[in-house]
Amino acid sequence: MKPLPILPQPVIEAGSYLMDALSMADLNPMFEMRSDPGQLQYIQRPLQRSLEETKAWLEGVLESEAKGEGITWAIRRAKEGELLGAIGFYRTKWEHFRTEIGYMVRVNYHRQGIMAACLPAACRWAFEYWGVHSIEANIHPENQASRGVLLKAGFRKEAYFRENYYFDGRFYDSEIYGLLQQELSCNSPLA
Repeated sequence: MKPLPILPQPVIEAGSYLMDALSMADLNPMFEMRSDPGQLQYIQRPLQRSLEETKAWLEGVLESEAKGEGITWAIRRAKEGELLGAIGFYRTKWEHFRTEIGYMVRVNYHRQGIMAACLPAACRWAFEYWGVHSIEANIHPENQASRGVLLKAGFRKEAYFRENYYFDGRFYDSEIYGLLQQELSCNSPLA
């Protein structure tokens, strides 16, 4: 089973934050995030070296959404338009009703409760509107902040893989967390 693309993309309120569609207007702050070694310290991906690389990445995200293969939201304060971060689903395995969540918040907005508000809202949407059965999160074992927000939302550790990921001449470990709908904390219906 593969759902149809979600167009127009739903806007989700998550406390004082708004999750809406990423657009080319978000290109500069996305480049700032995806080119910062500190921002990507726990995400083994190549740093983007130019706005053109970030534009190509963003075009790929938008193309994936148009095909119904994934969905990514920009995270903003409800009363402002500035991009604070992004959250979305990708690597969806429709035959297993399972998707993977990924997220990042700009460094200057870390530890402000943004993901604690947005992660459960995104997961509720995936369960209620996309019809997935489980959500997976793959984190770097040293990423304490990400682990904390996952556990707070109800995720459980499912696996620890030793040196299962190779990037930039080095092997990395991975921790996998999973969430079933009945385990989601703050499991109230979406407004």
